[in-house]
Amino acid sequence: MLINVGTYEGNLMGFKDNQTLFSFNASTGSIKTLCSQGRYLYLGGSEEIIKVFDVNRKKETALLESHSGTINIITSYEGFVLTAGDDGKICIWKTRTWDLVHTFNAQNPVQDMSVHESGKLLISCTKNNKIQLWNLMNLNRLFQKKFKFNISKIRFLQTSTLAILSDQKVYIIDCETNKVCQAIEFQNNLIDFIVESDRIIVSDQKGYIYLVEINDKCTHRIILQYKAHTNRVKQIQLIDNFLVSISTDGDIKIWDVLEYADDQFDDINLEDKLKPIHIIRTGNRLTSISISKSINIKEEQIEEEPQRQEETLKEEEFNQKVEVKREKVVKKENSQNKKSKKIKKQIKNEN
Repeated sequence: MLINVGTYEGNLMGFKDNQTLFSFNASTGSIKTLCSQGRYLYLGGSEEIIKVFDVNRKKETALLESHSGTINIITSYEGFVLTAGDDGKICIWKTRTWDLVHTFNAQNPVQDMSVHESGKLLISCTKNNKIQLWNLMNLNRLFQKKFKFNISKIRFLQTSTLAILSDQKVYIIDCETNKVCQAIEFQNNLIDFIVESDRIIVSDQKGYIYLVEINDKCTHRIILQYKAHTNRVKQIQLIDNFLVSISTDGDIKIWDVLEYADDQFDDINLEDKLKPIHIIRTGNRLTSISISKSINIKEEQIEEEPQRQEETLKEEEFNQKVEVKREKVVKKENSQNKKSKKIKKQIKNEN
């Protein structure tokens, strides 16, 4: 796997097998969000544009321009990439062609969003503590609801529930009633969380990570908690059952948390007992992470070749049609010019 991280200073770095594959300044401002999809890495932040990098060729391949404010979140589903930011817009882009397919207007700065595993629904939360559910099939808004507590992140949890990150709590929302069915409280302000089946993994500003099991809509159990970093845990991600965490202390750590949680329940508060299986010390203030599965360039080229040939044939066919149409227009103009000259000549002879 290829671990991509962004920094406050706008640097983009990639690590694989204890090696630094690339490290360069990719943005003039802070990198707030990263998203990987195949060989492409999407970068967003205060620059108001989304930059697309080819992680295999290590170069910028496209710029997606539609937003007029800071990009807060980028996510993807199959052949589409979704971006949202302070301008209140949620943009849906087609990958490879980078065409803007549709734009939702959330009317307030979008803090976070999440695509349902079916790919049919999108949930978003805005700075005014409102959640909105969007239908990705007919591109309509299904409902919206405003809550009295702060909302920083949101995820689909189970079939009929949502998880909301708010200050020192995680709220579980029943989608059938649109009401809070339980609130899980922690000691510190929460920074990030992810959903894994019926469990939630949460990180906080003091460097702790928590694993919480959601038994049903009304009950939960904290399986374990441990000190992961010296500073706040900025983001966490799961890849192949391993948890990867980044912190403002500059460290990237890989944990075998899920396997440990499945085997050990007698000691919930591990403090410093659980050790990472790997550490990468970057020396930078890390802000975002995205993990790519590296793709062989030659294999990618072989896969793309039939598509390129098809696109080339379509382009040639289109150009031929344009040329035929142009010739017809030219002939028509020549014919009209001849008629005009003939009429002028007749009028001159009559005079």
